[in-house]
Amino acid sequence: MAPGPVLAGVLDGVDPAGLGAYELVEAVAGWQRVASWAAARQAEAVAELAGRGRDASDAEWARDLVDDPAAGDRVGGGGPAAADPGLR
Repeated sequence: MAPGPVLAGVLDGVDPAGLGAYELVEAVAGWQRVASWAAARQAEAVAELAGRGRDASDAEWARDLVDDPAAGDRVGGGGPAAADPGLR
């Protein structure tokens, strides 16, 4: 199965406690494919943001947003803080 939201949904519905060793290895590999896919999509968005001609204040705001792990949660992006309450 190709990495993406469908694979993430399938993996999310699996209880690791019910898997054998082979299936656990496959689940770990599947989650790695999803993580790599997500990182690639994030890099595409960052490249698009970086390539846009904006004034200096917009560039500073965007840089601060990318550097702050909780910022995505504050602007509705569901960033890392959405998944980990300790980041809020």
